Amino acid sequence: MPALIPGFAAYASLVYWYFGLYKSRWRFASLPDLSGIVTAVTVLSLWLRCWTMDSLRQ
Repeated sequence: MPALIPGFAAYASLVYWYFGLYKSRWRFASLPDLSGIVTAVTVLSLWLRCWTMDSLRQ
């Protein structure tokens, strides 16, 4: 599992950039920011689950 961390971190940065999570000011987070966070975390969680399950099968 530790070998997956660099690839996952790179993918996570791309997902966070895609959903615009680096643009907002966190002190004044709003509901659209929360929606972006939930969506990004969901995408990353599903991707990590699929990636680890595929790695375990081999």
